[in-house]
Amino acid sequence: MELVKKDISGYDLTRPSLEEIANNTAKTKQALEQTLNGTIIAAKVGGEPLRKTQDPYYVKHTGLDGQERIIRMHEQQTDPMECVKFSHRRVPRGQVDDHVRIERSPPRQITSKDQKNWKIPPCISNWKNSKGYTIPIEMRLSADGRYLRDTTISERFPKHSETLYQAERNAREEVSAREAIQKKLALKESLKKENQMRELAAQARAERNSLVKNEQPKKRERSSSVEEREKIRFERSREIERDRRIENAGRKVQKKDRDMERDISEKIALGQAQPTKSKLLDERLFNQNEGVDAGFGSEDEYNVYDKPLFNDRSGANIYRNIRGDREEGDAALPKGRSNPVQFERVREE
Repeated sequence: MELVKKDISGYDLTRPSLEEIANNTAKTKQALEQTLNGTIIAAKVGGEPLRKTQDPYYVKHTGLDGQERIIRMHEQQTDPMECVKFSHRRVPRGQVDDHVRIERSPPRQITSKDQKNWKIPPCISNWKNSKGYTIPIEMRLSADGRYLRDTTISERFPKHSETLYQAERNAREEVSAREAIQKKLALKESLKKENQMRELAAQARAERNSLVKNEQPKKRERSSSVEEREKIRFERSREIERDRRIENAGRKVQKKDRDMERDISEKIALGQAQPTKSKLLDERLFNQNEGVDAGFGSEDEYNVYDKPLFNDRSGANIYRNIRGDREEGDAALPKGRSNPVQFERVREE
């Protein structure tokens, strides 16, 4: 199959104007909106019908008999759920242009070199041998060949190490010198502050001494006035204490008289009543067993009833057959039984 050049001489390839672009855009937009509106209306349930029907119109018709009639014509509404009344048929395909032929190189015979190039070597494990056993670590290290290498140290290495050592020593010396300088500065600053504090203390001491000298006569006057006030306060307190003692002595006398005049009921209520020690009652009447509990016996006895409930407990009354006596009649009433009923065992032969 070969490629055929297409003739495009009949096509107008000029660039369209702005008006043509606007018209084509409007037509395309209108067609798309119409399609979308139809799809949206079809998706609605219970909405507008799928296709709007035309308005009815009237037609004047004259029959064979010459009579005129007016007929109302309207379009029948279609059911959207009605099945399709036609079937889709496959249209035969039209004539198709010849396809472009794809040309490939002719097949070639594979040589031994190509086979070797395509051969992938198997993976050789450094941990296991061909039989699947683990190779010992010393054998792996010996097969590695690391011990066969000759290591050489550069001549610049000792120079480099010596340079680093010298730089470290110089840095240490600089750090120590810097620390010594900082200590000296700190000591100098502390001495300066100490001198300033000493001067301030001396100045404050001098000011205090001057104030003390000026305040000594004032203190003397103040101490004399304080002593006088203390003396007056002490005398006043003594007078108050003396008056209180005199008043308390009068109150004690009044309280004693008032307690003597109280009634016995008031003394009992206030807890001031004292028991009398006069022997108005005979002490022999106290702590005696006779009295309310006389005749009931001692506490360990259990005598609830003073006499039995049934006095007659003779044997005649116990073994009396009341039912048999009633059946025999009045003649059998005086008869009695002094012994219990005796039974005899009958031997079966």
